[in-house]
Amino acid sequence: MGSRRTLIGMAEGAKHFELRYFKIPSGGKSSLDIQEHHQGIYILRGKTSVLLGMNIWRRVFGTLFTSPQTKDIS
Repeated sequence: MGSRRTLIGMAEGAKHFELRYFKIPSGGKSSLDIQEHHQGIYILRGKTSVLLGMNIWRRVFGTLFTSPQTKDIS
């Protein structure tokens, strides 16, 4: 079982951005979410596959990328 923690979000005054820490064991996965905010994603250890829209991106440790919001919040 993995864990999740929000590092930057609404509590820090970020209305449309969230940076979260996930610890996911080998072979595990996170939930598939509809995002109401942009996210920063940094791979701290290991490697992963990330589904963004219809594309699967393979990423390794040291990679930083962003995920756009997938739900209109206007």
